[in-house]
Amino acid sequence: MAFGLLQQADLPELIIYAKEFDNYLSCDDDIQKNGRYHFKFDDDGNICGTIDNPSCFQKKVSWDIVKNVSAKFGFSPYDRQRLIAEVTPEDPTTKIVNIIMKGRDDGPEDQ
Repeated sequence: MAFGLLQQADLPELIIYAKEFDNYLSCDDDIQKNGRYHFKFDDDGNICGTIDNPSCFQKKVSWDIVKNVSAKFGFSPYDRQRLIAEVTPEDPTTKIVNIIMKGRDDGPEDQ
């Protein structure tokens, strides 16, 4: 895969990320369309209160999963600082990877 950063074993988590992010966006659309609250009706059909839109809860659950998985892949600058790419000096993408991963262009450092 590109830059040697991802492996075949990473694909299931990337799929989870994509599905949960899609679910998060769908929940957000539902909240925008139908509101944060739904009316609660009694047996006679009268409004007797409100309940949270179920999409509110699911949106939070999906966001927690998205945030967790994205941290593992270094999708934010903060998380990226914790990751180190394993590249060789002969690799033509080393300079680019080092700039992205460490802000350096003189090669990966040992920890």
